[in-house]
Amino acid sequence: MRYLPLVLLFALASLVAADRPNIIVILADDQGFGDLGANNPQSKIATPQLDALAKGGVRFTDGHTSSGVCTPTRYSLLTGRYHWRTKLQSGVLGGFSTPLIAKDRLTLAGLLKQQGYATGCFGKWHLGMSFPLKNGGVADDGGFGFAVAKAFAEAGASVCVATWPPALNIFLNLLERGKMDESRRLSDGSLLTFERIYPLDAVYDALDDAPADVRESKRYKDVGDFSIGGLAQRIATDFGDQSLDIVFHSLANGPEVKKPLLEVSRAGYLAASSASAYSLVSMVQRLAPLMRPGGSVCSLTYMASERAIPGYGGGMSSAKAALESDTRVLSFEAGRKYGLRVNTISAGPYASRAASAIGIIDKMVKYCAANSPLAETLTATEVGNTAAFLSSTLASGITGSTVYVDKGYHAMGMAVTMPPDTEPLLSEPTGA
Repeated sequence: MRYLPLVLLFALASLVAADRPNIIVILADDQGFGDLGANNPQSKIATPQLDALAKGGVRFTDGHTSSGVCTPTRYSLLTGRYHWRTKLQSGVLGGFSTPLIAKDRLTLAGLLKQQGYATGCFGKWHLGMSFPLKNGGVADDGGFGFAVAKAFAEAGASVCVATWPPALNIFLNLLERGKMDESRRLSDGSLLTFERIYPLDAVYDALDDAPADVRESKRYKDVGDFSIGGLAQRIATDFGDQSLDIVFHSLANGPEVKKPLLEVSRAGYLAASSASAYSLVSMVQRLAPLMRPGGSVCSLTYMASERAIPGYGGGMSSAKAALESDTRVLSFEAGRKYGLRVNTISAGPYASRAASAIGIIDKMVKYCAANSPLAETLTATEVGNTAAFLSSTLASGITGSTVYVDKGYHAMGMAVTMPPDTEPLLSEPTGA
């Protein structure tokens, strides 16, 4: 018997007035027209309750769709719009994708709420999620890390990646099931492949640095040495000495990023600096001996390192300032000792899963697009292409630099306009 998972998209109920009947919409994933007894008396699948509903109601038998798969179907059902109005032109979303439905988009549930209904959604969503992914990196197929990996592959590089242990099994599962195939697609039609996929929690230099409760937790205990030192040892074992040409640092974490600096704790401040800045120093210490002369080390920063960005708190601005300072110092030290170049890319705001932790990232994106010399939204591909350039021989004379990829926003001294639908980024501070 074929398994037919029924997905209850939303249930709507109201007892406010008799003229508002309860409404239930059920979407079945992978159900064929002939699977229901009401449509096909010869069906081998017993569907007596659905058959009864069909008999007592109205059947629509001449339906049409622009897509026959689940994600775009959900989008169209909830919004009444063609799915190709979204960034998803084909296939389905990967596991770490940003939401397809914009926060300000009116949905069927929103329309019914305007009429006094209470609404709810139960079951499989698969329209993208807005919760943050710590140290997302390449595990977020809509983020900078994934775009950088694709750009390297487009340039002919063999790509190894390291990802946060709690996301590792999800990432591997999505790859195995083909759920990331569309986001992995390269310009020639082939798919981005990874030579190796390693576990990495970059707040630990050695395995012994991790507390016992971390090492023994279910998402860490079976992955082996997930420290930076462990990563270096695995690469040396797998590929030998001087086997690396490029190291790209795409990770950050600020556990108190929503707190203003005036309220951040010492622990939150140090955690942000450890994950977002010192991790680069540690990686260069341990990976530089494995790199060939002429190799490139690159990271991602943000202009909060040099300007006050309201809402970007938790000590993250300090961490980015440290990252840029360390980039300059490491360019000298690693350049003289190993012949390596060290740069960082200051990318504009981008609504990735990791960035959603900031809380106001959508407003930041709109504001910068409205006030940049190139009045448009930054893409992850543009950051990936810059990383590929800086890591190539075309940039052999560039080191110790912060390269801005933000549509020119960093050059502006004052705002040009406010997007009409953008409220102030933050509420006014309250007095003591």
